[in-house]
Amino acid sequence: MTATCLPDPTGAGAKSVAEAKPFSRDRLPVLRGTFDPRYRDFFERFNREEYFEAHEVLEQLWLSTRDDKRDFYQGLIQTAAAMLKRQQGKPEAAARLAARAEHRLQKYHGTVEGLDVRVVIALLREVQGRQ
Repeated sequence: MTATCLPDPTGAGAKSVAEAKPFSRDRLPVLRGTFDPRYRDFFERFNREEYFEAHEVLEQLWLSTRDDKRDFYQGLIQTAAAMLKRQQGKPEAAARLAARAEHRLQKYHGTVEGLDVRVVIALLREVQGRQ
């Protein structure tokens, strides 16, 4: 299985666009800006296939968030959990979590916190066997 990486909109872990890891079939440019360190850490860990750790670090941000980004973060947490289940060889559990994450993220259009949500949804559909 090839590694699946989220495009890192925070610029963490990449010195240039050329060094940014691809996400499924797409690549987003590395965006510069001010992001919460936990959000940055999520991308670093996810792209190292440390899905449990990615989930845990973003959960801290999710718990402290009270605005409309709360569901966005939860969708990303569920994305990491789905990838963890896939990594563990549990495709049915991965597909269920991917469906939940997709449902949560579908209300976001375009770019949120520097991340093109459509790219994440494409990954989630791939995990579900829908492309």
